[in-house]
Amino acid sequence: WKAVQAFWREHRETAAAVVNSLAAWRLEENKLRSHTKERGFLDAPLAMNRISAATLEAVIGACRQNLPQLRRSLKLMARAFGQEKMRPWDLVSPSPITANPEPRTFTEGLRYVTDAFTKIDPEFGAFATMMNENSWIEARVIPNKGGGAYCTGFAKSLEPRVFQTYMGSLPDILTLAHELGHAYHSWALRDLPRAQHEYPMTLAETASVFGENAVRDSLFTVAKSREEKIEIGFADVESIAGYLINIPTRFEFEKEFYERRKTRSLSADELSELMNETWSRWYGDTLTENDSMFWATKQHFSFAELSFYNFPYSFGYLFSLSIYARKDALGKNFMPTYRAILRDTGRMTAEELVQKHFGEDITKPAFWQKAIDVEIAKIDRFEALLDS
Repeated sequence: WKAVQAFWREHRETAAAVVNSLAAWRLEENKLRSHTKERGFLDAPLAMNRISAATLEAVIGACRQNLPQLRRSLKLMARAFGQEKMRPWDLVSPSPITANPEPRTFTEGLRYVTDAFTKIDPEFGAFATMMNENSWIEARVIPNKGGGAYCTGFAKSLEPRVFQTYMGSLPDILTLAHELGHAYHSWALRDLPRAQHEYPMTLAETASVFGENAVRDSLFTVAKSREEKIEIGFADVESIAGYLINIPTRFEFEKEFYERRKTRSLSADELSELMNETWSRWYGDTLTENDSMFWATKQHFSFAELSFYNFPYSFGYLFSLSIYARKDALGKNFMPTYRAILRDTGRMTAEELVQKHFGEDITKPAFWQKAIDVEIAKIDRFEALLDS
């Protein structure tokens, strides 16, 4: 982590030129497109993600309102590490407490996923099995293969593919569930007109996060030891910190950057200062130090094709939770409802989707509060495990 910081400090002027140029280009384009109505820098990202400004503010506002509770996730992570505060390089680390330090084989990891999916619906589990039997999952660790994971598909065959470098950790298993969730989303749309296969990023994360939650809950249910439960609980609070603190931090930094960029370029030092201020506002006193170079090290700020590659993740995470939380109440009707939601993601705005299937208004913070309450309960559960 420190080596990466040092590298980007050395090249900070180049990095600053990149983000300043991209922002200036977008601001100028918006000005040229403002003949009849002023076009703001958030208009395109909002339209691309099919949500309104009111919905975006409701999501970020709900996270902001619950910061004291959400920050507990970071304090508990630090406690698991035996630290008073979290070190920034540990923010995406696996749990330091584990019952099984040996990597799980891909066969084991896939079994965890298929078992979890099957508990929700046998057809859901059968889909994951089919993906593997058809060799539609590339998870090997081989020379010259990149890290990370993604899901893609083919327009003609309508078959999804999952790419992953599977190393056998719990985060790897959850990543496999995440990508298979994406694959199932594509599979559910395969008989619809091609134009309806294009869903926004906000709704793209619905099925992927759903898959993660299914596996975490399943593993926690069958876990026998305290260490096993702590490892799963750690993954819970790490996701909470990532989706509900880090992502809003990125959004508010980028929003403030665009506001300032309207009048002038920002130097590398000013960008670092702005990032430091934003981290302090969201993370509070939970870290040993802020990641002031995050504007340079996080490639999403330098994407040429789109801006604000951040808020859809918080939206998708909480929206998926709100669906998952209805699983028990809907019973046998859950899976048909879930499939119907996925099939509508390419032909509706997010507001229309929720209104149709749940009769609720996502421009109101109350909708998002219910999902955040589910996460606060997970924080409470993890704290109880550490106390035990």
